[in-house]
Amino acid sequence: MLDILIRDASDNERSLDDVMRRMYEDAYEQGAGFTEEMWWEAVRSAANGRSFDQFHDAFIDGRAPFPWAEILPLAGLEWFEETVSVARIGISTITDTDGIHITDVVPGGSGALAGVQAGDDLLEIGGIAAEDADFGAIFRARFGNRPVGTPYDMVVTREGERLTLSTKLQFADVSNSGI
Repeated sequence: MLDILIRDASDNERSLDDVMRRMYEDAYEQGAGFTEEMWWEAVRSAANGRSFDQFHDAFIDGRAPFPWAEILPLAGLEWFEETVSVARIGISTITDTDGIHITDVVPGGSGALAGVQAGDDLLEIGGIAAEDADFGAIFRARFGNRPVGTPYDMVVTREGERLTLSTKLQFADVSNSGI
């Protein structure tokens, strides 16, 4: 982001590379480090005197969200944001040589409604073998266009006992963004 702003302010004559080169020459080659003030002075210099005080306060010292939608067009790029409704199982898992272990169950999610518990070993979801590393993606592809409430089974083992648990399809909104 800083590189784009420097390029914009200097009509693409200078970049973050120029700032890094200056820090290398003025500090490292002299056997010294550099201060934050030296850094921002080099940034201002590369950007034809543009102040980065607000940038610093908002994004370096602050916690403001990065303004990608405003900055990326300066570099000829477009930022997108979308929210899609995705079929969700409502569990978190880890995989090791012993199988796929359920580590967390989302309260109110399909897994919780089925009675799945953290510590269960997952065998199957909606007829999809959990041993397939892509079972989540396969589940979303198979059930993504079905209506909310569509019944399906989850097969787990709990303390050595195989259980078939029935639940209903739920969706969750997922936000995506990028270039």
